[in-house]
Amino acid sequence: MGLYGSNEPTLDFQILANKSYPTKLEIILYLSFFVAYAVKLPIIPFHTWLPNIHGEAHYNTCMLLAKILLKMGGYGIIRINMELLSHTHSIFAPWLLVIGAIQIVYATFTSFSQCNLKRKIVYSLISHMGFVLIEIGSIIDIGLNGAILHMISHGLLYVLETGQVKKFLVQLHEYLMTNKPQFTEIVCSTKNFTKNSVNLL
Repeated sequence: MGLYGSNEPTLDFQILANKSYPTKLEIILYLSFFVAYAVKLPIIPFHTWLPNIHGEAHYNTCMLLAKILLKMGGYGIIRINMELLSHTHSIFAPWLLVIGAIQIVYATFTSFSQCNLKRKIVYSLISHMGFVLIEIGSIIDIGLNGAILHMISHGLLYVLETGQVKKFLVQLHEYLMTNKPQFTEIVCSTKNFTKNSVNLL
């Protein structure tokens, strides 16, 4: 993008935002950046790496991953796709709304069937990012402000939640060691509820 249509390469956002690209080239650039940021945000179906890492990582790593690194995907979509490739963004915006809505429902029901508490939390996080995607796809000032506020507030609240979750997991582990049969029955009931709910949809 910095090399296109200029004698000297530039990374000045003001200059890049005022450039016009051929339609096919702009679509290729938009989709390339979007896939990269979709992995980072994450957006389904590029989300599968996050539950595995989040479920096995240390709490400090989870905090850094959830409150800072994931938000870079949303920032990239706003800063690059929405600002520099605004024409193509207006074309793909309705699809962002659809993907965001599917992501909210899918991640919510998947969260119900998770036995690992950290994996359950990370699927709720993926569901929250669906709201951010819908806000970005709305292409209005209120939606954009909502996406930014949503990412900032989610990052701050996650810091407060992590300490409480760590204490809860210690207590839950002690409880499970003494009440494992009852807990297994609860988990099976939850999984059956999730399957039945998905079948109804």
